[in-house]
Amino acid sequence: MDSFTVTRDATEFTFAGDDPVWAGWNNPEGAARPEGGFIGSQEWQYLPNKISGLNPAYKHGLPFLVQTPAAYIAITESDLLDWSGMWLAPKAGAKNTLEAQLAPPNYPAQPWPAAHAAGGIYRAVNTAPAPIWRNAERPVVAKTPHNSPWRAFIVGRQPRI
Repeated sequence: MDSFTVTRDATEFTFAGDDPVWAGWNNPEGAARPEGGFIGSQEWQYLPNKISGLNPAYKHGLPFLVQTPAAYIAITESDLLDWSGMWLAPKAGAKNTLEAQLAPPNYPAQPWPAAHAAGGIYRAVNTAPAPIWRNAERPVVAKTPHNSPWRAFIVGRQPRI
């Protein structure tokens, strides 16, 4: 196998109860939002809600914080290089469940530069091969070998900055 295509992400997060959450969200899907709600800098307000109160028409960006009876759990990802970002949405027909949705790029993916200026000093960023054309039906298309992003969970008794 010299290349692969990821058409969807089947990751789901199911919680025991209708737990409190702090989630940023983007605009709902619709004709006025041709990118399907997958646009955002992740710099919005993270307002309190319950899992059941999340609007299923909205995509919720990361990090996504859930307060379970046992702990606070932040869902996030890392090392997102040449891969579609994960967003979360309530899963239709499933109680207290969020499903991952990959942001579909509507342009040809651009590779990270081999080096970039950081305070006047050039530092290596990524030496991955140039990405292959991606679209809504094919959010991840890459040559092998290829690394995927980390899915990370930060668990703690109290939320801290």
